[in-house]
Amino acid sequence: KEFTIDRKKIPPEYMKPVRMGLMQIWSQQVRKQEHYINHVLHLKDMRIVASKPAFREAVRNQFGESVLKTVDTYIDNIANPDFYRTFNELENASRKMRQHVAIAYLAYNVTTIAKQIPSLMLYWAKSSVADILTATVDMVSNPRKAYADALERHPQLSDQNIEREIQELRDSNPQGWGRIVRAVGETGLYGILAMDRVVKTIGMNAVYAKGVRDGLSPKAAAREASGVTLRTQPGFSPKDRARVYVTSEFLNWFLQFTNQLNKIYNVASYDIPVAFRNGNYMDAARSATALAVMAILIRMITTGEIPEDLEDSAVALAEQAVASIPIIGPPLASL
Repeated sequence: KEFTIDRKKIPPEYMKPVRMGLMQIWSQQVRKQEHYINHVLHLKDMRIVASKPAFREAVRNQFGESVLKTVDTYIDNIANPDFYRTFNELENASRKMRQHVAIAYLAYNVTTIAKQIPSLMLYWAKSSVADILTATVDMVSNPRKAYADALERHPQLSDQNIEREIQELRDSNPQGWGRIVRAVGETGLYGILAMDRVVKTIGMNAVYAKGVRDGLSPKAAAREASGVTLRTQPGFSPKDRARVYVTSEFLNWFLQFTNQLNKIYNVASYDIPVAFRNGNYMDAARSATALAVMAILIRMITTGEIPEDLEDSAVALAEQAVASIPIIGPPLASL
């Protein structure tokens, strides 16, 4: 009896309303259950490894306490993605506003569609011009087969979205996503989603072809193509999100439309230096060249002007470098 707690009498005006959306609640619970079924064994293994004193001490000594905390946070985010959590009313209102702002900005945005094309350069760094051209011809001549081949090598391709708000809305409220698509019109979002899929399909098939030609097994080549896609292209599955994107709802407002910029920052600040340190000078040079060409192409699309000299190209590189800095970069680049 000492452990019993009397029921709290809450006035009706403070009671939360009963959720009446039967199908919406059912679909959300099914998705949560499927998430648990598919991840429970992997999470159990990750928890066992991450909790071992020897592992924690090695990570702490080699990389520092912050990296160890990042590992723990990563596992927590996989176990309980933020779109399954319970938010307070202010956070829920903020999430809905972000999602609607993203839809309003992206719908019928031709410039954003065009800006997706330069991201093919990040695939070129791990393939070749010939492979990119061949994959493009295959995509144009037989898009269904090209996409099916890429999807077989990277099943996540069918569920990757270019912005977190779209991913959150599709994951947490499929019915709401459907209503928005019907309200905006399928053509309003089709161009952006289709171009994202086209770029990833071409790039993945190009990297796969290069890997097989270099002697990799089909499985290893598919893993390489999948890895390049996850490291360089937009995607907001819980396992692919940087820690900064799951820090706070308030901070999320400053991180809108920065997923691709975050990937560029990672390539510039981590992939290229590591390639140099490991003696992979050609990989580092190709990645640096890809970022430079990508920056110039994005500036051309944004301004509608072709760089006339080295100074214009340097400005494009500087703008891209500043814009890719997490949180503060986009506001600084817009000044």
